[in-house]
Amino acid sequence: MYKPEHVKTSPDFPIPDTMRAWVLGDPDQLTLTKKPVPVPKRAEVLVRIDAVAICATDLEIIHHGPPAMIQGGQPFNKNFTPGHEYMGTVAALGPGVDEYKIGERVTVEIHAGCGQCKRCREGMYTACHNYGLNYGDVDKGHRANGFTTDGGFAEYAVNSINTLVRVSDEMSDEEATLVVTAGTAMYGLTELGGLVAGEPSAANASADDPALYRAKMTPVTTRTAPRPTNRDLFMMGYRICGRAPCAGRVLSPWRG
Repeated sequence: MYKPEHVKTSPDFPIPDTMRAWVLGDPDQLTLTKKPVPVPKRAEVLVRIDAVAICATDLEIIHHGPPAMIQGGQPFNKNFTPGHEYMGTVAALGPGVDEYKIGERVTVEIHAGCGQCKRCREGMYTACHNYGLNYGDVDKGHRANGFTTDGGFAEYAVNSINTLVRVSDEMSDEEATLVVTAGTAMYGLTELGGLVAGEPSAANASADDPALYRAKMTPVTTRTAPRPTNRDLFMMGYRICGRAPCAGRVLSPWRG
């Protein structure tokens, strides 16, 4: 059984040495095969995948390749497993990890930036300058599961602790796979229109609607809201999916 050195496991969550995974061969060719269960490193956990959604970007990767980049090039025929919208259960802890416990339900974000480039230091880790540079002698530590590293079309995946958010029992597995999708939409609204969930807003009005017109013409005090962080937006997506079921393309391939 799975028992890597310095990795914490639990008899309550037995882990096999190998797992089923979809692997990308030629364009449009996915093959279900066996792969070794990955081993979490420092500041990483092993996630047992309980549900995974299929994003249109997954289909683009399977058909065209980009934006996936494996070993510095196209992802085809490199034993690569796609999939980036998934959730699951923490099954093992890498060395020194105490931020999460085995058995906790989590949903995942895609990116774990290198932490050393200018963009990562500014908090813009999704635009990491070292995207795809995570192999061989040029390993910069960047991970983007389903894009530059193995993703969620498998039974297990390794995730940085910085990409995880706990999932409450009230949220279904299927809903939890789409938390990042909802958070992405909120980020787009914030960047394009300056809209922040929960903040007051004003609608355009004309003299044809006296009530709205008076409201528009009434002086108001402007309050500048602090710019939300990526974490804020991620949690906002969590709350949206928790309140209203998110329609998605969700699979639970390993369990009923």
